[in-house]
Amino acid sequence: PSPNPSREREGSLANAFVCTANIDASDGGAKIVEGNRKVLAARLSDAKFFYDTDLKVPLEEQAKKLDRIVFHEKLGTVADKVDRVAKLARWLVESDIVTPAKAGVSGEGADPENHETPAYAGVTKEELAALAERAARLCKADLVTGMVGEFPELQGLMGGYYAAAQGEDPQVAAAIRDHYKPVGQGDDVPTDPVTVAVSLADKMDTVFEFYGSQQRPSGSKDPFAVRRAALGALEIIFTNDLRLPIAAMAEDFFWWQVRSWNKSPGQKAYAWGREFEVELEAENGERITALERTFWDVALHADNLDELDDVEFITAHQNDYHDDGDSDLSENVFAARAFVIPDWRILRSEVIPFFADRLKVQQREAGVRHDLIDAVFALGGEDDLVRLLARVHALQAFIGTADGANLLAGYKRAANILKKEGHGAPTPTVTPAKAGVSGGGEHPVHHEAPAFAGATDAGIAPQNSLSYTPEPAETALATALDSAEPAAAAAIEAEDFERAMAALATLRAPIDQFFETVIVNDPDAAKRAARLALLARVRTAVHTVADFSKIEG
Repeated sequence: PSPNPSREREGSLANAFVCTANIDASDGGAKIVEGNRKVLAARLSDAKFFYDTDLKVPLEEQAKKLDRIVFHEKLGTVADKVDRVAKLARWLVESDIVTPAKAGVSGEGADPENHETPAYAGVTKEELAALAERAARLCKADLVTGMVGEFPELQGLMGGYYAAAQGEDPQVAAAIRDHYKPVGQGDDVPTDPVTVAVSLADKMDTVFEFYGSQQRPSGSKDPFAVRRAALGALEIIFTNDLRLPIAAMAEDFFWWQVRSWNKSPGQKAYAWGREFEVELEAENGERITALERTFWDVALHADNLDELDDVEFITAHQNDYHDDGDSDLSENVFAARAFVIPDWRILRSEVIPFFADRLKVQQREAGVRHDLIDAVFALGGEDDLVRLLARVHALQAFIGTADGANLLAGYKRAANILKKEGHGAPTPTVTPAKAGVSGGGEHPVHHEAPAFAGATDAGIAPQNSLSYTPEPAETALATALDSAEPAAAAAIEAEDFERAMAALATLRAPIDQFFETVIVNDPDAAKRAARLALLARVRTAVHTVADFSKIEG
């Protein structure tokens, strides 16, 4: 017999059920079983009724009812969320983050019972994008069905059944079924490309929207499960090795919102924009339209935002304003959008650190040290979490070696000397290994080059302007740096972080010898300046990999 009484030996569902009792029944439990059978039969009869009734309405028609369900008072309806998720899912495919190349990785398919692997042979990017968008637009449709109304825990699962029964593409049905996954630790992580796109888009939308609307989790409070959404997104990203530029995604997300905002009727939008213009006129004593001023400095940060955010106030005063024509109306609607849509730069500055914190939580059980995540994250400019974690893993392996431990000690000694001499560490920044533009979309994010690349601290003489004969240990360290710096840079460019660590490891012996035989704070000002410059080079070289000042020990 099967170890699970509710399943046959081969794993299929058995025509049986399990119940428990806290008494030793004299009839062997026959009455208890019969009572439970009647209750279960009634519930199954209800479910069969809901199933048959729901199937009569296509999911596409059900989805049209989602605009009746409020997702959040500041974020619109579930229909609004679905529209955002659909755009994000398509963006993930069109930006080559989720690709058909991942076909066959998943062991799950459209049939919710058999989990057959969907076929992706020959699927183009556009076809995959269309499948992802289709699945996203239907993924919440089962929320308005009778079945999910009666059995809320079946949301997603029933959508998958209905989609399959109504002839939707198998990949679409699978994505609808599994887009909530993973819902907790140990849950299956989607690997099917369409499901990955929809599930990740759904979770990223949750993070972006609640952060942008100032509904951030704090302390033990997370009423909208933003942390869970972020952890689920991380599981998907790392399981599927997705090179996701979060900053670019946040920016494109913001611009979609600006262009498609329609949460209020046109008259309200017009009144909102006109109020903004009237306030500016009063402030400046002249007529200045919304876009004739620096938009970001005024529209997003004006002192009158609280008043403008009061929809009732705007509606009450809308008759005080007049229509200056279509182009003016368009301009005002655009201005109105700015007041209800989060600034993507705020998203970028707050969401990426939030993901770094979630990364620490997620990686804790894997034995990854939180201080090493801090050390890599402190470089700044890195929003590709797969690349960031690869760097962290290489750093942890390196720090665990004798070369790594000694280099860390040498770095800290050099950094302390520089600090005492008034040459504190420059703010570390880093260009992602694939420098230039990250992500896709109409508004790509340009990352600045490292502030410390090839430079020494102001006030420290460069090593090549020596006015004295250097000690052998000075020459040896300078020579080692000449070799290690380009080697580490090339390795980082190739995302070979182990090789970058190996390049830095060559500095260990020269640094040790330098501190053993060279007096850094020499009475001779020229010597002192040159030696401080050498230590600044050591610090800069190490910072190309991580900010070692964040590493404990």
